[in-house]
Amino acid sequence: MNLGFDPIETAKKFMRDGQVGWIDPDGDVHPVALFDHNRFFANHSTAIPELYDFLYSREEGFLQRHSERWRDDHPDHRWHEYVEPLYNPMFDDEDDDLVEVIAKAAYTSGWGRVGAFSNGKLELECTSQHEKALTTKAKHFAELLNREVVVRVNDMEWVNTKDYLPEIFGSAKPKP
Repeated sequence: MNLGFDPIETAKKFMRDGQVGWIDPDGDVHPVALFDHNRFFANHSTAIPELYDFLYSREEGFLQRHSERWRDDHPDHRWHEYVEPLYNPMFDDEDDDLVEVIAKAAYTSGWGRVGAFSNGKLELECTSQHEKALTTKAKHFAELLNREVVVRVNDMEWVNTKDYLPEIFGSAKPKP
């Protein structure tokens, strides 16, 4: 699934240590800024559309709550003075920390996290269900970079999704 990333530029980024990103079920790698893995799905509507819609609805609710609070806290100010905050859906003040929920939704959908690290390693983290397919695709990518793939299986069973996954994907199972 090409989301507009130049494959050559992506490869160049992963030649350096410290680059992280996502690998999708098709094997395309998408670089992201360090510590910004989950925001990727809020910025790309076609990556996992259900997850994008979920995050967008969270953002709309947050901004509505924020503007109402601002209006209540500043009755003497005018609307043109209101500055909309930068919203990070991973750390919503009322919805709790969604970092693990977003990662589990991505992993369940067949995505994995990748990172280029020292000693010529390309680390892949994914669920056991998608390990074989993603490892094969990550090895192809790592070959181009002259890196060795290290796989970490994480089924994220420890994550309390608080019924968010059915809300994200409806009654249907995510498409791997």
